[in-house]
Amino acid sequence: MENIQKIPIIDQYLREGTIAVIDFYGNNCPTCRMLAPLFDSLSQQYGEKMSFAKINIDDHMNVANQLGIKSVPTLIFFKDGREMERHVGVLSRGAFQKKIETLI
Repeated sequence: MENIQKIPIIDQYLREGTIAVIDFYGNNCPTCRMLAPLFDSLSQQYGEKMSFAKINIDDHMNVANQLGIKSVPTLIFFKDGREMERHVGVLSRGAFQKKIETLI
């Protein structure tokens, strides 16, 4: 996704040498609410090694459209400004940690 760095709200997380995970969620999404505590917990655990961000697609529909997000929650994992992986839905703590550990 070459054009991803042209999206101002997320380009701050996509600099070379950085690792980031962005949670795209919606206000009325029960699955998103289920994922939120895990996302917050892992952001505290790994926050010194990588960036964590949440983007509400209700407020930023243009960003969701640009990234082809069709369903929430969608987690997108980035390394060095490039999308490395995308996951739609809830992850177990172990699966989420494994994805993080693979990137760092």
